[in-house]
Amino acid sequence: MTSTPTLADVLRQLMSDSPYPLTPGLLGKISGLPKSTIINWLDGRFARPRRWEDVIRVADTLRLNEETTNTLLRASGHPPIAELRTQNPSAEQTLFRLWPNTAVVAVEHGSIGMPTPVTPLIDRAHTLQQLYALLKRHEVRLVTLTGVGGTGKTRLAIQATIDMQPAFTDGVYFVPLASLIDPQLVLPTIAHALGLMPTTGMAGLSTLDQIRAALRKRSLLLVLDNFEHLQAASPDITTLLAESPGVTVLVTSRVRLHIDGEHVFEVPPLTIPPLSADMNTLSQNPAVALFVQRARAADPDFAISSSNARVIAEICTKLEGQPLSIELAAARVKLLTPNGVLARLGNRLNLLRWGSHSLLQRHRTLREMLDWSYALLTPAAQLLFRRLAVFMGGCTVDAIETVAGWPGTDTDTLDALMVLTDSSLLQTSTQEEPRYVMLETRREYAAEKLHGSGEGNLLRQRHATYYLQLVGTAEPLLAGPEQLNWLMRLDMEQDNIRAALGDAQTAGRLAAGLRLYWITRGYLEEGRRWLTLALALPEHIPEPVYAKILLVSGRLARQQSDLALAEAHASESLEHYRRLGDQHGIASALGILGVIAYDQGLFERARSIHEESLNLRQTLGDGWVSRPHSQISAKSYAIRVIWQARVCCMRRASATSANLVMPMEPLWH
Repeated sequence: MTSTPTLADVLRQLMSDSPYPLTPGLLGKISGLPKSTIINWLDGRFARPRRWEDVIRVADTLRLNEETTNTLLRASGHPPIAELRTQNPSAEQTLFRLWPNTAVVAVEHGSIGMPTPVTPLIDRAHTLQQLYALLKRHEVRLVTLTGVGGTGKTRLAIQATIDMQPAFTDGVYFVPLASLIDPQLVLPTIAHALGLMPTTGMAGLSTLDQIRAALRKRSLLLVLDNFEHLQAASPDITTLLAESPGVTVLVTSRVRLHIDGEHVFEVPPLTIPPLSADMNTLSQNPAVALFVQRARAADPDFAISSSNARVIAEICTKLEGQPLSIELAAARVKLLTPNGVLARLGNRLNLLRWGSHSLLQRHRTLREMLDWSYALLTPAAQLLFRRLAVFMGGCTVDAIETVAGWPGTDTDTLDALMVLTDSSLLQTSTQEEPRYVMLETRREYAAEKLHGSGEGNLLRQRHATYYLQLVGTAEPLLAGPEQLNWLMRLDMEQDNIRAALGDAQTAGRLAAGLRLYWITRGYLEEGRRWLTLALALPEHIPEPVYAKILLVSGRLARQQSDLALAEAHASESLEHYRRLGDQHGIASALGILGVIAYDQGLFERARSIHEESLNLRQTLGDGWVSRPHSQISAKSYAIRVIWQARVCCMRRASATSANLVMPMEPLWH
C-alpha cells in the first residue's frame, strides 16, 4: 500500500528541484508568508495548513503549473484548483495567477536579472517622470526608448526598472539582448530570463507558446535591452502583448519597432551649459557634472575650477550633450588638459576612444558606436546618410530630394529618410516646414563615408546649385510683402548658404544675391568678406555677375562708410554695365554713385548723377519708380518718395548740409 505524500515531503522536493538555492527564509520572503510558517511545514508540525490561500501563494512563488499545484494542495489536505475556483469565484484574479506548464522561476521576484548601476544617474529626473507617467497609463503596453547610440537609453531603462517595481505585482524582468546575433534567439533568451523550465505538460509546445502561457495571467514589466539589430523578432512581441493583458514591455532600441501599440519615447541629450555662466552655475550643469565625474574616475586629482570651467562647458557644448561622447572625452584628461581635449575635438572620431571596459564593445569608441548604427541601415539608407553630410544646420525634404536623392531609380528617397529618422540618426524640428538635423558627430562620420564613396564633389555641386536657386528666388521677394517670411527662411538656411559660398563657381552669384539679407540682418562684415573672395576669382565669374558683385560690394562698403572703396567698386560696376548695355544695371550703379557723392558733400555731382539715374528709370518704366502706391509696400513707397525728392532737394541745396534731406539708398530695388 502506497502512502500519500505529506506536505513536508512534497514541499521539500519542490524546493530541491529549484535551479537556485531556495531557503525557508527566501521562500517566505517571496511568498509573503512568515519564515516560521515555512519551517513548520517542512518539519511536519502543520501537516494540514488551515488556509488554502497560503498554499497557493507558495505554489505561485514556485511558478508551479496546475497539475503540480494540485499535488501540493492534496498533500496539505485541500481540494484541487478546479474545486477552489468553483467555491471561491471572487479569488480568481488574486490567487490563481499560476504559470501554466512551467516549473520554477530562476531568481527572486522584484529585480529579475537587472544590472546594478555603479554610477549615479545625472539630469534625468524630469525625463524619468515623463517615462513613468507613460508606463503607468493603462492603455500603454509597449514603450520604446529610442535615441542615437550613447544617449543613455540602457541606463535610463535600468533606473526605470528599479523605480517601477512596486507598480507590477509580479516584478520586473530585465532581458539583455546586445550579444545576440540571430533574432530567433530572442524568445529563448526571454524564456531563460523568466526562468521558464519545461515540464511534461509542455511537450510539443514552442518557446513562444510556453512564454504566452506563462505570461497570460501575470502582471509584470519586461525590459528588452538593445533590440535594434533584432527587428525580425518584433511580431513575437506583438503576439505576447496581445495575449498577456497584464504585461508591459519596455524596449531600448536605436530603431523603433513599428508594431501596433508602440509608444516611442525619445531620450534627450543632457542639458547643454550656458557658456556665459559663472563657475558655480557651470559646475551644477548636468553635462559638466558628468564630464567631471568621469574625469575624476580617470584622474582622481581632477577638479573643476574657475580656470577650466568654461573650457569644460565648451567641450560639452561641442559634443551636443551626448553622454557617451562626454564620457569618452573626459577619459582623456588622464593625458590631456581640458584645453587639450577641446583643441582636438575637430577630429573627435579619433579622439573619443578608450572608453571603460564595462561598456559594450561598440560603445568603447565613438567610431565603433557609429559603425554599429551604420551597419544596421539598409543600403539605400546608408547612401542617403552619407550624402546628407553636405548639409549644414539641417535641411528640408525638398532639399534632401533635390540634392541627395536619386531620381530615375526604383529607390524611394523618402523611405530611406524614414529609416534614418527611425534609427535616430536624424532629428526633426517642430517648425512649420519639417527640418532634418544631423548632430555634428554623426555628420563628421557621414562626411568620411561620403569622401570614401567618391561622390563628394558631385554632392557639393548639387548643394551649391540648390542654394543658389533658393537665394535667386528670395532676392526679389525680400523687397515685397513676403520679406519677413524669406528673411526667416534664409536665417534657417544660413549655415547651408555659408557652405555653398565656398564653391568658386557659385560664390559670386550667391554673394550678390544676398545683398538685402545682409543689409537687413546687419551681416555687413560677413557679406563684404564673401564678396572680396568672389572678386578675387574673376575667371570663374561671367561679366554680368561680376558687375553685380562690384555693385553690391560698393553698396555694403558705403553702409560701413568705406566711401573710397564704395566709389571705386560702383564706378567699375558702371563701366561693366555700360559695356554690356544693361540699362537697369546702369541706373542702379548711378544710384549708388549719387549716394556716395552726397555722402562726400559733392552735392552738384550728386544731383547730376541722381537726375540721370531717375530719368533712365522713368524711361525704362522701372517698376519700382513707376508702380502706383497701392501696388507696393508702405516702406518701399516712402523710400521711393525720398529717392525722387532727393533731386529736388539738391537743386535747392546750399553749402550747409543741415538744410538737406538725408539721402537714403533705395534698398528695395
